[in-house]
Amino acid sequence: MNNLQTIQTNNLAVIKIKKPLLAILESKKQLRDYNEIEINTVLVNLTIHLLDLLAVNSGKKDHQIKLIEFIKASNFNLTIEEIKHAFNLFVQGEFTLKPMQQLNAVVFGQVMKEYKAYKIEKLRVYRQKKQLHENQKAIPSKQDQEKMLDETIMNFYLEYKNTGTITGITSHIYDYLYNQGKLPQHTKEFKSMILKKAQTIAKSEEMTNATKSIELHKNLKSVIAKIEAGKFDGLKTISKRLVLIEYFKNQN
Repeated sequence: MNNLQTIQTNNLAVIKIKKPLLAILESKKQLRDYNEIEINTVLVNLTIHLLDLLAVNSGKKDHQIKLIEFIKASNFNLTIEEIKHAFNLFVQGEFTLKPMQQLNAVVFGQVMKEYKAYKIEKLRVYRQKKQLHENQKAIPSKQDQEKMLDETIMNFYLEYKNTGTITGITSHIYDYLYNQGKLPQHTKEFKSMILKKAQTIAKSEEMTNATKSIELHKNLKSVIAKIEAGKFDGLKTISKRLVLIEYFKNQN
């Protein structure tokens, strides 16, 4: 119950979702919201802070100017607080990118890429609980339902852009887009391609699972046979996820 607080009001349990640190940081003033004079001052101070954090000499002023220009051009959907937190995580070794005493546009871009993927993963449960909580407040209208689905689609799209894949429950999103006629045309060739990819993924997942359980290992051969025959229950779910990935590939 770390992310939930229960408050008793008039004998009714009201669930309040606790906002995690990452969600608080992203709610601060974003870089794109500063005016030209403010942003230059803010980014100069940020650069000094990051240089001190990484124990890097200030170096050439031209390099700092280039870094500031890069930040202004590439990361307007972030807050100063997020950038500082991202580099704290970087220094603490929380990312796959190893900490280094170096600061330039390349390092900055790599850290921000890691942070965005990290944030998506860390906030997934919170966003799902928040969305569920909001859905339970009242029965939403059709327009509200479509808005929530559109927001979920955008979250999946952002996840795809950052990671190259999507995770979580996707069947309802698939059905929604399919009914709107937005998904790739399901030709015979397309279905065959998706099925083959789904079978490959299913086999890999089941073989991995089989290493964790003697019982699953015993049944692995029959499960693989079902997958190859197209009779495995999980193929439809995997296929829907793959179709959505194909859909996101074609979005600008």
